[in-house]
Amino acid sequence: MIGHRYDKISGWFNFQDIYQHMVEIHDKGHFVEIGTFFGKSASFMGVEIANSGKDIKFDTIDTFLGSPNELSGKHKVFTYSNVFEAAKTHLNGLPVNIIIGDSVEIAKNYKSRSLDFVFIDGSHLYKDVKKDIKAWKGKVKKGGFIGGHDYSDHEGVNRAVKEIFGECPASVTSWLYQKL
Repeated sequence: MIGHRYDKISGWFNFQDIYQHMVEIHDKGHFVEIGTFFGKSASFMGVEIANSGKDIKFDTIDTFLGSPNELSGKHKVFTYSNVFEAAKTHLNGLPVNIIIGDSVEIAKNYKSRSLDFVFIDGSHLYKDVKKDIKAWKGKVKKGGFIGGHDYSDHEGVNRAVKEIFGECPASVTSWLYQKL
């Protein structure tokens, strides 16, 4: 068993219950996370997958260029190289495939209805969240899940989710939709 180390990684992560549930209900699968940052949530998922012994492929996608709010004020220290190198170090040895690039463009490389779970936690700007949802929702299998973070914290996320899915079941800060 691999011990969790996500709590030692910088970033925001409070959707452990969603990630654990996805691993619990899938014996085989393909998961995608949009928004890696330093790898905190990807580390958690990687450990959960490794410890489950299940055949689950997990891709995490990020430009590693940051969001506009992350590149201003006290966060100006974030650069592509230090964020990417940190994520790579944090995810080393875990069953996590890091993909660098724009998530909307990368979505084109996945077949329709091929994914079991997609979690969106990249940009929180309305237009970006809406593009991510539109790019990825068709990639989710019937019975699969698409969700994301910062539902109650960011109006842009909330608005995009409601426009596409209507009201979604949400925890305190995350939303989750099952494709039926």
